Amino acid sequence: VDLRGRRPLHYAVVGTGNNGIENLDFIKLLLQHRPQDVNAEDNEGVTPLHLAAEWQKPESLQLLKEHGGDPDRETKKGETVNDILAKYSYSSPTPDEDFQRLLARSTRGQIVLDENQLRRKTELRVCQSAGTHSHS
Repeated sequence: VDLRGRRPLHYAVVGTGNNGIENLDFIKLLLQHRPQDVNAEDNEGVTPLHLAAEWQKPESLQLLKEHGGDPDRETKKGETVNDILAKYSYSSPTPDEDFQRLLARSTRGQIVLDENQLRRKTELRVCQSAGTHSHS
């Protein structure tokens, strides 16, 4: 554990940032040897699942959930995985299709944005970046 309270699994999820490369083999290895770290919180209450959502890592997000990652767990700021997905997932007007499909799931304990919410969030981000406002 480092000074921020993060474990190797936190860093494996972030990996090389948001360039699309996911370190799934390393994440699987860490989960095999330290499965209890799947919901490990850093000093801010951020789990590896929160980081997978923030850094738009759909395969990591799914893998962590399959290994018991809790999407309803809140950070110290009160943010769940869904909150983070809504906050960070549309910094670009053309989100990755796999990530969009992952976002569109709609059962408890899964990501809960539907297609209309996705469209509104995308339109809002595009309008904000263009300096206009959406009135829909």
